[in-house]
Amino acid sequence: MIARPRSARFILIAALVVGLSGVGLSAVGLGAASPASANTGFPSSSPVTPIAGHEIDTGEIVLEFDPAQAGLTVAVTTPDPADSTAVSTVTGVIGADGSVTLRDFAGPTAVYIETSDGQVHELGGAPLPGTFPHRQAASIYRGLTTTYTYQPGDDTFQYHFGSNSAPKPPATSADVLAQIPTTHFTVSAEPQGPGDTTLLRFTEVSPNGVGNPDYTDNLMSFAYDAPEGAYYGAPEAVGGTPLQNGHYLIQVPGKFSYGRHVVASFDKYGRLATVTSVGDTSLPKAPDGSSAAAHPLDTGTLLLQLNGYPFGTVVTSTVADPTAPGTSSVVSATATPGGLVALVNFAGYVRIDIDGPSGDDNQNPATFRADVNIYRGQTVLYGYPSVSNTSSNPFGLLGPIPAPVIPTTAAEAEQLTPIATSAVSPTSWDAGADLPLSFRDVTPTSIIPNDSFTVANYVYGAPESLGSSTVYLMPLENDGGYSYSFTVPGQYTSGGSVAASFDQFGRLVTLDRLDQAAAPPTTPPTDTPVPTDPATAPPAPSPGATPGATPGGVLPGGSPTPAPDAAGSPAPGLANTGQGDLAPVGTAAAALFGFGLLVLGVSSRRRRASGTRR
Repeated sequence: MIARPRSARFILIAALVVGLSGVGLSAVGLGAASPASANTGFPSSSPVTPIAGHEIDTGEIVLEFDPAQAGLTVAVTTPDPADSTAVSTVTGVIGADGSVTLRDFAGPTAVYIETSDGQVHELGGAPLPGTFPHRQAASIYRGLTTTYTYQPGDDTFQYHFGSNSAPKPPATSADVLAQIPTTHFTVSAEPQGPGDTTLLRFTEVSPNGVGNPDYTDNLMSFAYDAPEGAYYGAPEAVGGTPLQNGHYLIQVPGKFSYGRHVVASFDKYGRLATVTSVGDTSLPKAPDGSSAAAHPLDTGTLLLQLNGYPFGTVVTSTVADPTAPGTSSVVSATATPGGLVALVNFAGYVRIDIDGPSGDDNQNPATFRADVNIYRGQTVLYGYPSVSNTSSNPFGLLGPIPAPVIPTTAAEAEQLTPIATSAVSPTSWDAGADLPLSFRDVTPTSIIPNDSFTVANYVYGAPESLGSSTVYLMPLENDGGYSYSFTVPGQYTSGGSVAASFDQFGRLVTLDRLDQAAAPPTTPPTDTPVPTDPATAPPAPSPGATPGATPGGVLPGGSPTPAPDAAGSPAPGLANTGQGDLAPVGTAAAALFGFGLLVLGVSSRRRRASGTRR
């Protein structure tokens, strides 16, 4: 770190004392780095935060000069996000085409050039009287590349309007939390209750490194799902937020009171200004004593935003109960002052009735309705009536269609209630071999308002996707209806694995425990012929051999015995199990017995011969 000049610190303090406006560079400027003029060199880079590891807080800038200036060195400086009184300086060399591309922290940008005589000059105009001695010549926007062309006639940088769009908010709260807030602040939350608006009050907002009670800016604020939970997917704008004299407010919609969420505000450069969290770790629950409450893993949460309905309006959801096929689960809730209704019920196609239950069973085809969908293990938001909906259904999904949540373990999958009955084959297979599973007579236990539905197939250990299949709910040629199939890789077929299929709502359709594997085939033992001398040791029958057995014949109660080939070795054959395995044992015993007789005869002759020589 290089100490900042005392004169620069004096300038900064004096500027704050006289109450300079906090807008743009006049509040934070480019820090208190040494003013750059001829012979002073580039501003010293002494950022609190290195760029390496914090690329998420940076952007690129392309500066275009006269190609005759190729080879000259250019520098840009921007404020450090963690301390606005420190600057980050990055240098580069102008290329043959007259351009140079540099990456630095997002924010107001000063530009310097070292000319061929070794002099360093600040570009972009002379400092204005009464302000900091550096000037914003250009801008770097977080996550974007912007292009400027230097106009030597009036010493300005011309922005290319087609080079980028406005900075976009980060896609996830994890990306938000990886950024460095450019301010320090105090925040308080005034929740109105579950399902109602939360008021966030920010005070004492000031750039990092300084205390500026007059700090003013325009911010954009967004609400995100917290990293540990998925509720609504993409970030949702919660309004433009004017920051005046260090104060501003955000009204967070009631739906974010369920589950944990992150609320973040960004400035015009895309930099994170403030960040906080809202909501509760708890979610709505199904009514005590209900079937849905007894089977929470089979349920999901439906939030319904009513427009034009008073506080206390009763909304009823009716959905098939997979734990009692042919019956419905009915759950009701009332609207909050903000018009939000929270319902927890079984996943699937849901009928909604406003102002109380209708009494119609949603398992009767005559009264069945699929107004909204509930997704297992997820929270979805619908609006009613939905002005953006182009179909006749007045209920509109607000946000993307959720992807099904797949259980992370076989134990969790086995706790789910299947929504169909079926038969599966085969019932046994060779361990370690690929296993084609065929499901037939697939019969849903509740109404599915389509001629087919798609299932996602998985196998556990860890869930591995095995692709998707379509189940046609109608007779097809070659008995193709009401069935589907997929193949389980051999590494999962030796026992202890589970294959399962799930529908679009994350509901369990079928589950098969792969525990019926047979032992893999084994290679039969091969008899080793023992050399014998036919003149001295004729073949002897094997002890315990079955009378009447002949080469190539069938042992009583056994299997065909392979006949010897031309070399005297048994002919190859399939492995056998059970009594047939005794035949090779008898053959080996006979060979050993004959070899013993041979050794005994030879030994006897040698003893007689030795006695004669003595």
